[in-house]
Amino acid sequence: LTLRRWKSDVSSYPDLDGQTAFGPVYTYEYNTRETYGKTITSWTANDPLNATWWHLVTEAMEADSSLVTAFNTFQGKGSIRSTLCTGDCIAARICYIRSGSAPLGRSCPPGFGSVQP
Repeated sequence: LTLRRWKSDVSSYPDLDGQTAFGPVYTYEYNTRETYGKTITSWTANDPLNATWWHLVTEAMEADSSLVTAFNTFQGKGSIRSTLCTGDCIAARICYIRSGSAPLGRSCPPGFGSVQP
């Protein structure tokens, strides 16, 4: 089972209320397993993307900060308002991913919880 993300530019089509002739156009955004799992050789294509897999991803992120940059870009949906994640932000993002919940995330470095200021 592979997670796939899709996005749609909602500004490119008219209001959807009550109309049936037109609708959103969805485009393939990215494949989670391919984007973050290239160095995770212990995981097969049929293994779940569960907490263990995401922990392995965070270990890969520690070794390759470009994975954090990709995560940040996808989380912000490529918005021009999204800030770059560099320096202390990288460790904070990894901490947030590992926390898995808002209460546990409070122990992570503050100020990096959102991709947009």
